[in-house]
Amino acid sequence: MSQTLKIGWSQVDSTPDDPVSLYGQYYPRLSTSVHSPVSATALAMLKVEDADEDQDDQPNFEMELHSVRLGDAVFVTNPFELFLDYGHQIKARSGASQTFVVQLFCGYGRYLPTPQARKLGNYGGLIANGDVGSDGGKKLVDETVFAIGELFGAA
Repeated sequence: MSQTLKIGWSQVDSTPDDPVSLYGQYYPRLSTSVHSPVSATALAMLKVEDADEDQDDQPNFEMELHSVRLGDAVFVTNPFELFLDYGHQIKARSGASQTFVVQLFCGYGRYLPTPQARKLGNYGGLIANGDVGSDGGKKLVDETVFAIGELFGAA
C-alpha cells in the first residue's frame, strides 16, 4: 500500500465589521475600534495509509435500519450523513412510489462517502471524516433496498 499525506490549510478573519455590544459592563456599551483582529487558522494533515488500517480493525459498523410503509410510500432510516449518490441509488431501486431517506437517525455514523468522493478527497470524503468507507455505502444501499422489498413482498 502506498502512503499518501494529505495536507490542508485555511485561515479566516472573523473580526466583526460593525460595532458589537460589550458584555460585562454596568451599562450598554458598543465597541468603537478593533484592538486585536480575530482570526482562526487551521492546519490538517492525514496520512491515508494509517486511516485505512484503523478502519480494517473494525470491518463492520453496527447500526439500526428502519423501514416503514405508508400506503405506496416508504420511509427508511440510517445513522449516516449520506453523499447524494446513495440516496439516489436507494430511491431508484425502491419498489415504492415514493421513498424518503431519513438520515442521522438512531445514532451518528458521520459521513458515508462514495468511491469517487474518497478518491478525490472531497469534504467528508476522507475516511477520517467518517466511520464507514465507500464499501459500507454499497452495503447500506443493498440492505435498505432489501428491507423495502420485504415491505412490498418482493423479497
